[in-house]
Amino acid sequence: MNRLEQTHWVAALFHPEKAPLTMFATEDAERFVVYQNNIIVSLIDSLVDSFPALVQLLGENYFHAVAREFVQENPPNSPVMAEYGTQLPGYLEGFLPLEMLPYLADVARLELARIACFHAADSATLSAEDFTSLSIEALLSASFVLNPSLRLVVSEHPIFKLWHSQIHDSPIPALADWRGEEVICLRRKNVVITKQLQLGGALFLKTLINGQTLEEAWKAASAKDPGFNLTEALGSLVNEQLTVSIIY
Repeated sequence: MNRLEQTHWVAALFHPEKAPLTMFATEDAERFVVYQNNIIVSLIDSLVDSFPALVQLLGENYFHAVAREFVQENPPNSPVMAEYGTQLPGYLEGFLPLEMLPYLADVARLELARIACFHAADSATLSAEDFTSLSIEALLSASFVLNPSLRLVVSEHPIFKLWHSQIHDSPIPALADWRGEEVICLRRKNVVITKQLQLGGALFLKTLINGQTLEEAWKAASAKDPGFNLTEALGSLVNEQLTVSIIY
């Protein structure tokens, strides 16, 4: 099979409306249709596994219908199936039948963050004892290397509560409580922990990830939210085992 034939063959796989390739005999064409369907179904099943909250929010039948269209337009570009679906949030943002549900894309981003968190590199983290000998002045002038499994998602919608409602059967946020949320994902002993941050918390951590000092991160977060609580943020750094090392 030459390169042109390979291109047509792959295109036909993801567009069932296209006739099977004429180079197939009748019996081969029938097998091709079976193979074609198996490939699409397996990719849909992969998306179902990766986006459980999204499946619940949309309903299984509707999610399957959306996923089929997504798969046909976005064939895999990597053999690693854990990476498949990274384009789904952007696809949902442009999917007109769902334009009245803009939060779905960010729920998908949160579920992708959890997958990336699970597959991130391992690293030993600092304990509370590593912080106790430091003065507040030393801490403020220090920068930190953070846990490589750390992932952050910021949304104009209550994505943590929406995700939590579908995975842990908690109430969906009422319209009166509909406000943006910042979420952190990190892995502990092969378990992904997902928690809501205080407003400004994501910017605080992003500033530290960029190599800036604790004081600079505090100022950046406080500029976004004057009520940002540094004590709470420091507590998270220590108690959530977010730091790998301290740089003085």
